[in-house]
Amino acid sequence: DGRTPGPAPTPMGHSLGRWDGQTLVIESSSIAANIIMLPDLQAMGQHSARMRVVERFTRSADGRALHLAATLTDPQTFREPVVYKKIWRWAPEQQIAPYDACEHPTDFKKGVGR
Repeated sequence: DGRTPGPAPTPMGHSLGRWDGQTLVIESSSIAANIIMLPDLQAMGQHSARMRVVERFTRSADGRALHLAATLTDPQTFREPVVYKKIWRWAPEQQIAPYDACEHPTDFKKGVGR
């Protein structure tokens, strides 16, 4: 159909970020099929390599929280977009520990400790 093929799918896909005012917008595509990047969505099931993810990260007005709104679209798998929202609260007393032996992008390990 004349379109140039995009990059080959990889486990983490290919992402481009940009600022939209105070919001960081990250658009990802070419994500290898059946790779779920967000642990909270692993029950979602399978997806195709045509899945696209748009993540929007915004700090709250008081700076004490980070809001994520992610929209996942996949015309081969989903009837409609899947919207995922999460809020992280500022916790200055916590330290982020290194991830040990994280061999695959979906091997999420607990990384926050006191």
